[in-house]
Amino acid sequence: MAITIARHWVDKNKIVYLCTSGGSPLGGTGTIPSAGGATPDLATDAAYNGFGEAGGAAMRRACRSGLDGNGTVAAGAWTQALARALLLLDAGALNANTMGGILAARLQCHIVPRDVTATWVVDVDVDGAGIPEINVTSSVDEGVAYLHVSLVHSLTA
Repeated sequence: MAITIARHWVDKNKIVYLCTSGGSPLGGTGTIPSAGGATPDLATDAAYNGFGEAGGAAMRRACRSGLDGNGTVAAGAWTQALARALLLLDAGALNANTMGGILAARLQCHIVPRDVTATWVVDVDVDGAGIPEINVTSSVDEGVAYLHVSLVHSLTA
């Protein structure tokens, strides 16, 4: 069963998604693309102002990285390693300058379970067009968690 993901909150520096696992078999995976489609989608949701405030300029720039490029990485040229550096702060074998140093807008994803029965995992990949996407996986058939996608605050914008 897939994870249902719904936009829950947006402000200048953060998007929060409500992730729900329901039904069986145990667990499942849900995906948040960043290709500019219908919500849930990072690029779309960063521009959403239904709660009174859309994402700030740096937040939108990071969320649209796959569409517009970011730092030294061109649009549609993302690899999984670069996407993990963008969305999970996972530099791995990459050095700090791979994406353009501190001026490249980055995000940090973390998940907060609302119940203790599920194990939630967040990972990042790219779609067939080289655009980053977030994958949320749950270990049980029923559970709820919040996924926080936050701007890394080494930037001003």
